[in-house]
Amino acid sequence: MERAKHLLQTEGVIAAVEALVAVCRDPKAPAPAKSTAGTSILRAGGFFDQKNAEPDKDLSQMSMQELRDFTNRIETEKQAALKALDGGNQDDVFG
Repeated sequence: MERAKHLLQTEGVIAAVEALVAVCRDPKAPAPAKSTAGTSILRAGGFFDQKNAEPDKDLSQMSMQELRDFTNRIETEKQAALKALDGGNQDDVFG
């Protein structure tokens, strides 16, 4: 059981992500399939998590450190998204 679980959490996850990306990249894939695959990719990447939501405070009410932390978090998320999208070539994934 442990071996199966490990296989699912490693190779299974990679295969699932590759399949979703392949659907997004397939120019013949129907729009609903691309939309569903894209949503699944974003959800798996944590883009819909509450922790990634807009800040509780208005930016004008944040301290300098809070602004730095917020900016750093957004930059980190951007870099991770670009890396996940094959070097940032977003047109390939959704075009």
